[in-house]
Amino acid sequence: MPEPINRFQRAALEVYAGGDFNHIQAYEFSEDHGDSLLTFVLAELSENEDCDSLDTAINRIEMGVEDLKAVLNALHYAAEQDA
Repeated sequence: MPEPINRFQRAALEVYAGGDFNHIQAYEFSEDHGDSLLTFVLAELSENEDCDSLDTAINRIEMGVEDLKAVLNALHYAAEQDA
């Protein structure tokens, strides 16, 4: 069953993709909003995933950013190998 968007998810929705998804009012883990990165963000900030404090929300997004940076670096390295 969908849960109402919490304050952490709302903060993300207000700025993600220029606020294009700010109309979302509820979140369900299995729901796809047409953007897999947004789906990841909403899942990480979900109360169902025990995101119950600002520190937890920040930590989860910071970990995701670090993982994405590692992927980006790997892609840059692969591009250099192809050149």
